[in-house]
Amino acid sequence: MGLKTDKLKKPFYFGFLEKWFCRKADYITINGKELKGNYYPEFREKIRVIPQGFRFEDVVLSQVVENEIPTFAYAGSFIKRIRDPRPFLNYLVTLERDFKFIVYTKDPGFLAGYADLLKGKLEVRSYIPRLELLNILSSMDFLVTFDYNPRHQVPSKLIDYALTKRPILSLSSENFSGEYFNEFLEHNYSHKFVVEDIDQYNIKNVVNKFLALF
Repeated sequence: MGLKTDKLKKPFYFGFLEKWFCRKADYITINGKELKGNYYPEFREKIRVIPQGFRFEDVVLSQVVENEIPTFAYAGSFIKRIRDPRPFLNYLVTLERDFKFIVYTKDPGFLAGYADLLKGKLEVRSYIPRLELLNILSSMDFLVTFDYNPRHQVPSKLIDYALTKRPILSLSSENFSGEYFNEFLEHNYSHKFVVEDIDQYNIKNVVNKFLALF
């Protein structure tokens, strides 16, 4: 009931259902400590943080090379004013240098018209299987994400990004600035986003945490 990123107004009786469930549970597992505040205070002592798990051994990466033209990618959905690529795209239109921006999305409407404006520098692709996608993303110079807020979100996309071992650039839709992006174009990744303790998401470690509850 305390989730802040949900735009839908929750019916009041959802609170009764949530409290009924929480009373029955011995433990409540969440995949990020930042989500603890979403639950009613009287049940937070039952909460244990166990991240989502990924099979690291399934991921096959491409050989890392520096592309002749700076090539970067985004994979995922868009949300108006929340995870909105248009301020970034408007900035890209103003650049007079070569680059390649590859986007894997099911929301191509957000990109309408930009392919023509960017004259071949923007390539929009449909979703593909996850492991195939990670292999392709690992061949990019860097990856971009939009409006990641560590206080409210669990970074499933960023975990996948981290598994590709490519630098990650976190961009703001609302207060976009091209400063760090320009650094990335010059292969300066000093302001890259870092996923802390990536091994905590290894499915083997996650399973051990669940077993420890017993």
